[in-house]
Amino acid sequence: MLEFEASHPQLAGIVSRLLDGLAQLGI
Repeated sequence: MLEFEASHPQLAGIVSRLLDGLAQLGI
């Protein structure tokens, strides 16, 4: 996952935001 973040920092940020949103929804 660290390699993915290093090569695609913007996508990694989007994914982290999506995961945070799902966590808030309780999924």
